[in-house]
Amino acid sequence: MPFERIMGIEVIKGRGLSEKFASDTISNILINETAARMLGIYSDPIGKKIQIGFNGEERMEVVGMVKDYHVTGFNVAIEPMFFSHWTTFDFMSQNMRTVQFKIKPEHFIETMNDIEAYWKTHIESDFPFDYIMLDKKFARLHRNYQRQETIFIILTLVVILISLLGLFALATLTINQR
Repeated sequence: MPFERIMGIEVIKGRGLSEKFASDTISNILINETAARMLGIYSDPIGKKIQIGFNGEERMEVVGMVKDYHVTGFNVAIEPMFFSHWTTFDFMSQNMRTVQFKIKPEHFIETMNDIEAYWKTHIESDFPFDYIMLDKKFARLHRNYQRQETIFIILTLVVILISLLGLFALATLTINQR
């Protein structure tokens, strides 16, 4: 299943990547709206060749553009991104830090056991298998925002209280002087 369907990312121009097309695993990419704007190809990105890579040696063809979405949080600006098949660049298979799965809740334990077994036998037996549930990560982020909101409300009330005490002191001083 293509990642854009798994992640719920809307392809707004062109098409998503597919292993049905050999070129999608070799030289085709998707870009987000921010990247298209930055490159000046927002109105017609499909078929454009973009130089990508550490030295700009890779020329990739844009086959689709996805809607901008927040990756790290709502407090961080959306950055230009491109998406490629994981076999497109040699270094990607050696530098894969995260893999995302969409798992049905009723099969969670069995699926996680299967993924862990596959990890230990086919990927990296010496490196521990660790996972994070995105809903829990988002819940933790939401709690942090709620704490910040509470702190700001308390600080605002303290500032208002100090201001009112200052106004009361000023009014008292004015009355005493009359």
